[in-house]
Amino acid sequence: MTNRRRRTATAALAALMAVTCAVVAPARVSAAPATAAIQSAADAYVFGAAPVAMVRTRSQLLCPRGPLRPAPNQLVNVPIAANPLIRAVVAPNSDTLYTTAFLDLRDGPVTLSYQNTGGRYLALQMLDMYTDVIGNIGTRTTGSGPASVTVVPPGYTGQIPAGSQRMQSTTWDVWLLGRVLIAGGGSPIAQQVQAGIGLSVGPRQGYPAAVPPRLRTPACTGRSPQDLAADGPIFFDELADVLAANPPPARDAAAVAAMAAVGVRPGSTPSRGPTAELLSSAIPVGERTIDAAVAGNLARRGSWSSLATAGHYGSDYVTRAVVATWGLGANEEAESRYFLADSDSGGARLDGSRTYRLHLPARRPLVPVDPSRGGWWSVTMYDEANFLVPNLIGRYSLGPESSALTRNPDGSVDIVLSSRPPGDPRLLPNWLPAPAGTFRLIFRQYVPTSTTWFPWSPQVSGH
Repeated sequence: MTNRRRRTATAALAALMAVTCAVVAPARVSAAPATAAIQSAADAYVFGAAPVAMVRTRSQLLCPRGPLRPAPNQLVNVPIAANPLIRAVVAPNSDTLYTTAFLDLRDGPVTLSYQNTGGRYLALQMLDMYTDVIGNIGTRTTGSGPASVTVVPPGYTGQIPAGSQRMQSTTWDVWLLGRVLIAGGGSPIAQQVQAGIGLSVGPRQGYPAAVPPRLRTPACTGRSPQDLAADGPIFFDELADVLAANPPPARDAAAVAAMAAVGVRPGSTPSRGPTAELLSSAIPVGERTIDAAVAGNLARRGSWSSLATAGHYGSDYVTRAVVATWGLGANEEAESRYFLADSDSGGARLDGSRTYRLHLPARRPLVPVDPSRGGWWSVTMYDEANFLVPNLIGRYSLGPESSALTRNPDGSVDIVLSSRPPGDPRLLPNWLPAPAGTFRLIFRQYVPTSTTWFPWSPQVSGH
């Protein structure tokens, strides 16, 4: 890859990863009593957190970078894995290559396809503009391929291509987020799988008489999906844009009416309306509501925390907001689960000056995933700022090549976490290099066969 292409791919990866892999602690805000009107506006903020994060993500990913000119209904393949040089990215996954697109179903139903992956993990995740997972296609759901799915808009009554499966979208704009596992042949093979992903737009037949307007929020606004409050009441302009372009389902009728009462109506510009000051006052209250809900939406066991709910929210707008600010783009747990740890089994902060053992009891496979449907797992090392850790052996995670790990006599595996290599050379394949100071871990479980499983807590070791 030429230096120019590498810089372009790195910039695209940074943009993608910055909005899909962040693990963000919501800002702490001081308590203050809220009037009824402010509380109603704060409820509108909570309702809007997920769709505004999505519209800002769309703005970022459609922003031109170098020769890259992404547009709606256009696939963008990022051909390189995350690495420590990408410092604008928090908590990146270095095990997969990413593919992304924003679909606009107003142009016609969109057919997505992929060629035979040879059993390599592939997932093309579709999210609506309110962050609900519409569905996944890939090795878990449609097999190793070739396979084809046609995403159709609300109210569509037309035909889909022969041999393609129908996927009903709940909104007119859809985020496609694809992942291809690198392990087992490396990036060139994963890039071939990426190249086999196709997207085509079908004829606009069988559409309802009334089609909503396109999103008006432009590309390159520079507004952060992770810092929703930074632009003040413009947040509510973006929310009004989503409401007009992607009408919420009937279940949200009461919430839509309550938002209208505080000046947030589909297609309006509340930041320039008579309720702008009220809406500005409500933002910290909404932030506090989301912040307070984080603890209740994390499942914990030992050192590890995980999202208790992801992908499907119904009218639970608070949980939806928590996930959008904590891990935008989180998939449904049938596809993937994520665990975070920054302390050991005794509750002390993980620190690379010590050596820890992350024990995986003997079983086949070591982690409850389904290899027959592409399932895999990994544990990734991050520094205190949630960046990948530079190290002399260029190893940022362990797991996808689990056959290379050294087994104990009983078949179990001990992953060694330390800034120093293990004294026993037999454990070098199991060494995940840590920084000299404090660090954090993320454990990923793809295509889980158990949704109650948790990793064991890291233990201080004599290795």
